[in-house]
Amino acid sequence: KMNICHLSCLPAELRLKILSLLSHHELKMVVRVSRRWREMGEDPVLWRRLRLVVSSRTQTVIEQVLRTRRLQGVRSVKFASPVAAGQAEEMIGLVGGRESVMELDITSSKLSKVQPDTLGSLVRELEVVVLTNCRLTLPQLNNIFNVLSEDKPCKLQELYIGTNDLHTLPPTLLARSVNKLSILHCDNTYLLDSQVDTLFLAISQENSKLKELNILSNDLSSVSPTLISTSLISLVTVNLWGTILTSDQVDAVFTVLAKDCKVTNLNLSNNDLSKILPSSLSSCISRLTRAELCHCNLVPMQATMLLTNVATQDCKLARLDLSGNPAALQQLPQQLLDRARGRLDSLELGYC
Repeated sequence: KMNICHLSCLPAELRLKILSLLSHHELKMVVRVSRRWREMGEDPVLWRRLRLVVSSRTQTVIEQVLRTRRLQGVRSVKFASPVAAGQAEEMIGLVGGRESVMELDITSSKLSKVQPDTLGSLVRELEVVVLTNCRLTLPQLNNIFNVLSEDKPCKLQELYIGTNDLHTLPPTLLARSVNKLSILHCDNTYLLDSQVDTLFLAISQENSKLKELNILSNDLSSVSPTLISTSLISLVTVNLWGTILTSDQVDAVFTVLAKDCKVTNLNLSNNDLSKILPSSLSSCISRLTRAELCHCNLVPMQATMLLTNVATQDCKLARLDLSGNPAALQQLPQQLLDRARGRLDSLELGYC
């Protein structure tokens, strides 16, 4: 049986290997054993996978918290409470200025007083930036997307900028930026027809790296069906909730899903899917890993064929949400619902 002496006498690399197998909760117990165990357990390498969550109380002592030995290598920081406008510049400077930090989530904070160059530095130096609902100004947005579109090195891979008003951004600037990212969440951003047209044109290009797009609650009805289908080919996760898709656009989506495309997670909620052939809907949705079809005006035959396929065939689908389709679900046999639920990790039916 290993004791403290044996462990402390091991080479540092082997000690770290052993301790790295522990969860952060277990490491917290390790550092309480003794001074020597504390020295081993506080090694920053063991804590770099930790996501530091900053509460409103912690904001006042964030500088001291970041100085602790175990957090010297922390990569991810999330502000659980909104940061006040007068403190935002300082908070971003303290966190973003640390070489180890690669991910920052500052959702719902008031950032309108932050210098545009400060946000530009975040985009240039971090890999993941979450600025959802941060009241960003046009100069700030221009700086963020200008940095993204430059030929200079930029580390950013994932940008979450939903619930900010982007309608004043030049369409070409938005297009030049999107192909530098692997994930873009621009949901509820009031995009104009010219912006969404240019955005989807950029995504359809061969040099696009984008794999995940959340464009929820933006009107896409102006985008040509062909452009939508060519854009979906290389994407893996797509959120088209409430995007006011036309019947031709919906047909285009299911045409590309029927082919060998890469989409595995798809949200088509709040779009009318009632005109899609039941066999086509069943076949295409079964190819996915996760599908959300809430409030889609589904008809009984569509729901029946889809759930029958799930219940009787080997399909990839693991999570399915059909909430908000009462006319399609209320008359389905309970046995079918039970069998389908047994084959899925999650089945949401809402009214059933």
